[in-house]
Amino acid sequence: MRQRPLGSHACSSCCARRVLLVAILAFGFGGSLPASAQGAYPAAAAARGLAAAAAEAEAGHCAKALLALAGFDQAPTDALRRRAGMDAVRCEALLDRASAAAADLEALRRRYPHDPEILYLAIHIYSDLATAASNELVRSHPAAYQVRELRAEALESQGDWDAAADQYRAILKDYPDLPGLHYRLGRDLLSKPRPTAGDLTEARAEFEAELKIDPGNAGADYVLGDLAFADHAWTEAITRFTRATELDPSLGDAWLGLGRAQLALGHPAQALAPLQRAARLDAGNPTPHFYLAQAYARTGHAAAAHREMELQRQAIAAANARKARIEQSVH
Repeated sequence: MRQRPLGSHACSSCCARRVLLVAILAFGFGGSLPASAQGAYPAAAAARGLAAAAAEAEAGHCAKALLALAGFDQAPTDALRRRAGMDAVRCEALLDRASAAAADLEALRRRYPHDPEILYLAIHIYSDLATAASNELVRSHPAAYQVRELRAEALESQGDWDAAADQYRAILKDYPDLPGLHYRLGRDLLSKPRPTAGDLTEARAEFEAELKIDPGNAGADYVLGDLAFADHAWTEAITRFTRATELDPSLGDAWLGLGRAQLALGHPAQALAPLQRAARLDAGNPTPHFYLAQAYARTGHAAAAHREMELQRQAIAAANARKARIEQSVH
């Protein structure tokens, strides 16, 4: 008996599903499937069906429209694909289909990464999903420590650093070994407008406690390096910044701190490499260029120092231009 070629069954099933989807699109919203559509994808029928489904969704009939909108990625035109995709995401969110909404939204963002309307939709969809999850957490587990974390994060967003720190302290009293919380408490203490000497001492202790729980926390090592730098403890700062860069080579601030500490210790030649790395990681930041200009000047490279000063000037001008555009768009 002749064997069927491998994969032929899958292909026939795929074609059948495509024809079925077209039939749903065409007949489900008042269209008609022409004879020429047999065995082929009828783009005109698909367009009519998706457009009708989008109109239904925009009129508030999501339950009726959603099945057809699921085929938005197969739309024959870019404009229809974008419209139907956004309608699908809105309907899925409205019908509490969070996973489907998130998946379709990511598909849209991959296809249209800089589209302002899709970015705006993403802000609202993710916000709604987060609110729904938060409400469910509070409702189903009111005594969970994660509820206190949510309260702390809400207080942080309001700039109430003392109250947020109190929430973290309360959690740590019951769960002293939770990773990340000592770091957040230390961060909140340093985020206050005028941290006291007591705040600085407590923050340093919290970052040290974090590293005992999570030795790979590059952020904790970086902040300890920053605190050491502020105390003019240059050698300790270099040790902390170096470790932070080893744990997270993409942490531009740690490379910048390392270069600054080398300069402060009187090692301009050793400062060059970390400062160059910081400049590459954050090309729009003028600060690495400022310190690179100093390092080059102190190692006798006048032309390179002048170049870095010019790059600093350009970065500042670009930042000011971006700020002006943002302010203009807001007003």
